[in-house]
Amino acid sequence: MVLVDSATTGDSASVDVDDEGGARLAAAHVVELGHHEVAVLAIEGPRAAGSDGHGVVERRLRGYRETLAAVGIDLPSDAIAVGPASIDGGIEAFDRLWDARRRPTAVLAMSDAMAIGAIRAIHQRGHSVPGEISVVGFDDIDLAASTDPPLTTVHQPVRARVRRPSGCCCR
Repeated sequence: MVLVDSATTGDSASVDVDDEGGARLAAAHVVELGHHEVAVLAIEGPRAAGSDGHGVVERRLRGYRETLAAVGIDLPSDAIAVGPASIDGGIEAFDRLWDARRRPTAVLAMSDAMAIGAIRAIHQRGHSVPGEISVVGFDDIDLAASTDPPLTTVHQPVRARVRRPSGCCCR
């Protein structure tokens, strides 16, 4: 058995990407653009079940928080909205932040689908991306290049993670 995006214990192997490093790159990007009011759209799921800080959500959140904190930007809990990793999930999560009077100038989304949803929600409220609010996704799905504007995203090699290495004895 091989686990994907999961902390391993015992004899199980795992295939992961550097979630924390990717999140650091995304956060550094918005910092370089001069943003100080940052919000995060987090993926709901395994984190709620408790993964002792080793799950995808925790790793990405740690990367965002540490990078922002290094330049004096606080990421309070009320600047993080959790939702499904979908376009609708991104719309709903962004709307909850906005309705709670959060006014981020940058949004770090833990999935491209959520980021695309955030862009839609921002446009529906009459604001522009990236003019007023910058949005950064995570995954680099094919659809990311087709959004208006094209989504800035952290690339993760999804297809390469599931390819069987040459010489592998697994079937």
